[in-house]
Amino acid sequence: MTNNDINIPVRTVNQIGAVSYRLNGKLHREDGPAYIEHFYRSWYINGKRHRLDGPAVEFDKLYKQWWINDVEYTKEEFEVIIQCPWMIE
Repeated sequence: MTNNDINIPVRTVNQIGAVSYRLNGKLHREDGPAYIEHFYRSWYINGKRHRLDGPAVEFDKLYKQWWINDVEYTKEEFEVIIQCPWMIE
């Protein structure tokens, strides 16, 4: 039995120390970033950049991107969309 048999993402660490979580070969994690590398963190669900409680991409806490279902939004657009759940596909 593997983690994928019970729908738990598999955690791997590459040669430079980057950590990734994959489910069925796609980046996926529901309780934190699915990819972490030094100063970079990125949230994914089923291989799509996605986060509803903040930016889905953070680089050194200075640069941020807001994504929902693999669509990028400005911070302002994101803040409107999360207040209107029917707008989230």
